[in-house]
Amino acid sequence: MRTVVFGIMGAIAATVVLGRYADSDKTLRDIRAQAIERFLINSNEYSAAAYDLCKNGGEGALMRLQSTIAGYHGSREMLTVYFDDDQFRSIAQNTENEEDELYNVCKNGHVPQEQWVTLRNDFKAANLNLAKTAVKRNKAF
Repeated sequence: MRTVVFGIMGAIAATVVLGRYADSDKTLRDIRAQAIERFLINSNEYSAAAYDLCKNGGEGALMRLQSTIAGYHGSREMLTVYFDDDQFRSIAQNTENEEDELYNVCKNGHVPQEQWVTLRNDFKAANLNLAKTAVKRNKAF
């Protein structure tokens, strides 16, 4: 009889402990998924603003690009917090390098298409690669 009681108590304890762990893991995955989504939104806003600046130039386009920088950088840094290892930081550094190249070419306004289209495409690809890597890593332990 005592063995049955201890078995039931052990099963209840295991259910409670594992249930809490599973819920906290799910919450962390949800938070990470939101960070990935925010990064994709911010990178698209930054890319669109860069397109406008490179293609059309003008003070308004520069201000729009500058207004998207903080959100983009913040969301990229948030990903490096949630997915912190050397490989992920290396991929994030690549996106930063692509961003710097694009910004340096377009910061003065209207630029011929052949100078910036490839850079913008490389920037977008680097961002998608970072997000794809984060999605692959955002699973249960």
